[in-house]
Amino acid sequence: MTNPAAIPQFRLRQVCNICEVSERRLRSWLDRKQITLDADTEREEGTTAHRRFSVFDLVRIETISRLVDYGAPVAEADRLAEEMLESPLRMLTKYRNTPPGAVFASLHGHVAVVWCSLPADQPMWQWESYTDKRANDEAAVLRINFETLGQIVRDGIDIYARGERD
Repeated sequence: MTNPAAIPQFRLRQVCNICEVSERRLRSWLDRKQITLDADTEREEGTTAHRRFSVFDLVRIETISRLVDYGAPVAEADRLAEEMLESPLRMLTKYRNTPPGAVFASLHGHVAVVWCSLPADQPMWQWESYTDKRANDEAAVLRINFETLGQIVRDGIDIYARGERD
């Protein structure tokens, strides 16, 4: 049995609507290999097959999009997203029967604080994970509340499941 949260089931247009990212922007990131997703591992190089995205991909794209909108370079945003999402999602990827709802439950209370330090040679993007309470006490450049982020993705998926969008 395949892990339901890892099944590539969403088309590019659906992903862009759910994550509020333009198709052109997402295609550019993928074609230039600036971000790594399950959608690319399922698609053979040089084929014209359409990419399909998993629930894990959706959460990662939403995270990357927020970081890029803040000003992080795409490759750095991809690295940060990989590191930030490793802890809450790592165990879920190992199971064969993870329901998509478990992905969102694993994000509950997970907050990342992101900042950019500016050494003389090049900027360094860093992050730390906090509980909700501690993150509110810290002075931060960008706070990513993964519970809220997960709810945005979940709501978008629900809209598609009800057939309200194409």
